[in-house]
Amino acid sequence: MTDLPFRLADCAEPAATRIEVYSVDGESGDGSLDGAVYVCPAHSQATADAIAMAGFTSSATPLGEDVNRPCGYVHIYPTGLLAANAHPEWCDRKGCDARGEHRSRFLLIESPRQEASIISVSLAQTCRPPAEPVVVLSVADRTATQRVVFSAREARNLRHRLGDLLTA
Repeated sequence: MTDLPFRLADCAEPAATRIEVYSVDGESGDGSLDGAVYVCPAHSQATADAIAMAGFTSSATPLGEDVNRPCGYVHIYPTGLLAANAHPEWCDRKGCDARGEHRSRFLLIESPRQEASIISVSLAQTCRPPAEPVVVLSVADRTATQRVVFSAREARNLRHRLGDLLTA
């Protein structure tokens, strides 16, 4: 992957160290192994510093004798934040590849009394190619479920219009 959020040295010397790159999920606080960078001794500290400045953490381990990589070689894990189809922060991370869509948790619009319909709202974004997130409003009654998709701009405008109506 060439689109890393940190710069690597352009070096072809044999790597001596594997630096694992980790991100932290903002919501859960869990760590995620996102990739590995292989570096020569001359570039080990500069690479670790660049990874830290990009907001990731790292862990360096010496390479085994049977591992031959050039300095600057990068392996990206497809499930991490560095991957091309990385999960947005708000994604629930369940079934995205099967759906072809990142999806947030559904938030129910609840009322203290029983209503005629069930309303939920979520965010969604296609996985390939990544597009702008959209707001999905689902309304279910006893006979059917309707799904309405709004752009972020339309959702903001709807929020303001609903506020105006409720204030009136």
